[in-house]
Amino acid sequence: MRVAFTIIYDGFHHLTHNGFADFMLQNFDKWVVVEGHARAGGSTAWCKNLGLPQRSTDGTHEYLLYLASNHEKLIYFSKGTYWNSKDQQVNKAIEIIKTLTDSCYLWQVDVDEQYSPCDLLKAEIALDKSGLKAGQVKFNHYLCVNDKGKQLIATGDWGSGSHIRLWKWSGEWFISHEPPKIEGQTDVADLPVKYNHYSYFFEKDVLFKDKYYGYHNLHYHWTKLKSFDGDFPRPITDLFGKKNKRISKNSQIEVYNESGN
Repeated sequence: MRVAFTIIYDGFHHLTHNGFADFMLQNFDKWVVVEGHARAGGSTAWCKNLGLPQRSTDGTHEYLLYLASNHEKLIYFSKGTYWNSKDQQVNKAIEIIKTLTDSCYLWQVDVDEQYSPCDLLKAEIALDKSGLKAGQVKFNHYLCVNDKGKQLIATGDWGSGSHIRLWKWSGEWFISHEPPKIEGQTDVADLPVKYNHYSYFFEKDVLFKDKYYGYHNLHYHWTKLKSFDGDFPRPITDLFGKKNKRISKNSQIEVYNESGN
């Protein structure tokens, strides 16, 4: 059984981007979505409390209610109040999954992450062969489409890192959301797939991350990068500025080249 969970807040633009919601409904036996704004706490205590509405206001909630009423694969939960942390939010998803199955291939699929059907299967086969419970995958980190119509992508330590996204799950709770870790998780397998990551692709997300994660003038740098008319690659500081301490400087920004994926 293949089960995915997604936590979401104001993510309607991602649900409809490249048919994300349709993909999830077609390629997973069950898809559990937990909606709402999470306060800073637990493994993401370093984020900022912004005083935003408790529930999505961009149509996310209404769209997911509609999908859930028409697709039995989707189990949607929105409590309408703040979550104390993202750790609490993902464990609500686990609580729901426990009512569906005792064991499965468990996928964390954030709403800005997109796979191919083939890669899902390839990752599961590789995890089986590894003998481990958890697997991490690499990603293509898309930043924006610039004013010339070219897609920009980050490469290097930051742009080509790995995220733990797949488990052979048998009832474990999450210890933390960031990094993703379930009870009993030790070694992690490197899985031979990549997903497309669109976390900085839309201006709306950049504006939110600028405040929520406390980046220094992220939106300002992102806007300049979109209109930059010079040569690539560019240093990652063109996006985050030189003052940011969290982002590895061993990365750069390149024009997306499909042959390099």
